[in-house]
Amino acid sequence: MTVLRLWGVSVKINWLFLVVIILFALVGELARALTAFTVVFLHELGHVLAASFNGLKIKEIELLPFGGVAVFDDTLEIDYRIERIVALAGPMVNFGLVVLATVLTRYGYLNLELAIFFISYNLTIGIFNLIPALPLDGGRILRASLVPWYGFWKSTHYVLQITRLVAIWIAGWAFYMWIFRNCGLFSLLGAFFVYFAALKEAESSLYILYKYLSRKKSRILQMGIIPGEQYLVLADTMISNVLKTVSPRTFTRFLIYDKEYHFLGILTEIEVIEAFFEQGQNVPIYKLLSSK
Repeated sequence: MTVLRLWGVSVKINWLFLVVIILFALVGELARALTAFTVVFLHELGHVLAASFNGLKIKEIELLPFGGVAVFDDTLEIDYRIERIVALAGPMVNFGLVVLATVLTRYGYLNLELAIFFISYNLTIGIFNLIPALPLDGGRILRASLVPWYGFWKSTHYVLQITRLVAIWIAGWAFYMWIFRNCGLFSLLGAFFVYFAALKEAESSLYILYKYLSRKKSRILQMGIIPGEQYLVLADTMISNVLKTVSPRTFTRFLIYDKEYHFLGILTEIEVIEAFFEQGQNVPIYKLLSSK
């Protein structure tokens, strides 16, 4: 549900967050509901400002109880440096607000009860989002840190494996707290969000990889030289599997052979990437040779 537009960006509230706000309001805690909304909104605003500063345009923001999701016109993940900065901006806003609220409360400018909730909610959002799991900010920061060494695809794969383990651990802990301590339901919902959002992240990561690799062509033209490597590939291997081997630090050639190991030809990673955009990912690599 869209609640407002800010600088041309649509701000939406996820149904789960809407339920949380309504529950707060029904028990006479409207002030806390508005505080929770403000905390999550300012968290996402930190992402928006960091992205805008780095030349990215944001289409919309969806607010969730434990953070939010920003939709960009461009692919944020293409530049790991920008992804790291934008991901870190949200939690830093939360921690900055904790410091500010602490100072204002110390000098009597804020109601103590509401200030404690504001500070605790900011700490919860900031710390939760630094968990190294996609699509949380911590997962994006970890992936961006791994990309220079392992490339986008392998880095995403490693972090998604961590994400599944983290989601299972959070769910187990939350279930224990819910059964034996009568609390932890919020964490249980967070675990389900992390797990299923990670599945969506895995689906989109291959397409982001292709955009990421396609920028290497301009880098080669600019630098004039780049380290190279080559792989032997069987003719019926799909384009999607071939491109998973490509690294951002080298230029790759593929030597195509049939099942009897007869040499069929050579393809560069640029030719394979361009074929993906024209023909899709589920195309055997040997079909690209006939079009050369």
